[in-house]
Amino acid sequence: MPQRLADWPSRLAAFIEARQARAFSWGSSDCCLFVCDGVAELTGTDPAARWRGLYVSEKGARRLIRDNGGVVGLATLAFGLPVVPLLAGRGDVVLVDTPNGEALAL
Repeated sequence: MPQRLADWPSRLAAFIEARQARAFSWGSSDCCLFVCDGVAELTGTDPAARWRGLYVSEKGARRLIRDNGGVVGLATLAFGLPVVPLLAGRGDVVLVDTPNGEALAL
């Protein structure tokens, strides 16, 4: 993952504040793109640039995830490292298990 900008803590707070009321939407405001948008805000580099605009539905998202090795594979491609939740701190990308399957969180 690219290095964080010097003011990343205030950027993270502003990002979370701005996104609290935003509704979930496949391809624009889903869990993966939320995390990638956050990483872009903290680093200035968009890890999802190559996937933006490629899906607008759950079916399209599932296909993209499947074709890139699952959520872990996609996260590894996007961030260049495996997701390690036990070592995570504020602003880190983590993989979480949900009732609907794996998801990324920030």
